Amino acid sequence: MECPVCHHNLRRVRSRRVEIDICPRCKGKWFDEGEFTDFVKELSQKEGIAPRRDRLFEARQVTRVSQIQEEGRRCPRCGVEMKKFNYAYDSNVFLDKCPECKGIWSDAGESTRVASYMKDDPKVRAVAEGTLKHQKERESYQDLSGLNQLPLYWVFLPRIILPLADDAPRKKFPYITIAIIAICTGIFLGQLYFGDKKGGYLKDWGFVPAHFFSMGMVTAIFLHGGWLHLGGNMFFLWLFGDNIEDRLSRVYFLGFYLAAGIAANAAHGVFNLDSDIPCVGASGAISGIMGAYLAFFPKARIKTLFFYRILYVPAYVFLGLWFMLQLFNLALSSMVGGSSIAWYAHIGGFLFGVVFAVGFKRMVLRKDNRAAEHGLMKEE
Repeated sequence: MECPVCHHNLRRVRSRRVEIDICPRCKGKWFDEGEFTDFVKELSQKEGIAPRRDRLFEARQVTRVSQIQEEGRRCPRCGVEMKKFNYAYDSNVFLDKCPECKGIWSDAGESTRVASYMKDDPKVRAVAEGTLKHQKERESYQDLSGLNQLPLYWVFLPRIILPLADDAPRKKFPYITIAIIAICTGIFLGQLYFGDKKGGYLKDWGFVPAHFFSMGMVTAIFLHGGWLHLGGNMFFLWLFGDNIEDRLSRVYFLGFYLAAGIAANAAHGVFNLDSDIPCVGASGAISGIMGAYLAFFPKARIKTLFFYRILYVPAYVFLGLWFMLQLFNLALSSMVGGSSIAWYAHIGGFLFGVVFAVGFKRMVLRKDNRAAEHGLMKEE
């Protein structure tokens, strides 16, 4: 076989338990299908390989394939032009892979950089192995809204039950709710204007469970994958968010919204630690708002479209059924082998909202009781 870089004849050598083809001139290596993972596993166990460490909550700088300007290389085994890919999604080590025989070409030093990336990190190691087997899966993203790639029965769901409005009164104008809607919409329009090729922004700033402690846990809350995704989330935020903002005050509401989104992402991440699929969407945070709405306004009436009829459903019934539907979909997705929707984020965000609202109500009640006792003491 011929080296795809300098066209020198490759030599077959045995390195540890793996036989590979190496170029004696440029020191590049050719790995047949499955050999690269085994080679890097053994290489990462060498004491001379230092592990790469990322700081907690440090922004992940991910270089995209479209930014790599390099002349196409041809597979030394079958002559097909190879495709360049970022190993393990964000290692920034770019390898060449043949789409036909699945072999991998590694330039000099690249396998060592991959080994450093993988060493002493079982989550990264699992991501690296899974990346080689699921190339197409890495091009997709997982949304938190439940609006993309829905099961068939969801097609009929909007005709059966769709919330339209609520009757819970508010005293103050919801500036923060509107600001969040404006920010999410502005970011999405920015994605469209600047050209989000192959979901690059979603990959760079989405939440990747395999990289649990990252800025993606926060930035993913403001990203969306399509008009339907954005519109559905913002509608539910407007429907339930204004009343929660009115109840908590603007500063507390903003903090609660971010905390609910982080809690939702964390719930999804804990149950998918090996996943390298970016998750985006505001519905984890919005699920937290819905949980708080259940605790604050359980008897409020939700104006609902039900089988082409308008009904007024108590909030505890509507939100209770919604939560049960999330549990049902989670169980169903587990039986069929996974889903493109992060059901754990919906459930985690909702439970966080309920717990927070209950605690907030008790805190306010204790404060009112102390104030009342203080007033009685003054009267006496």
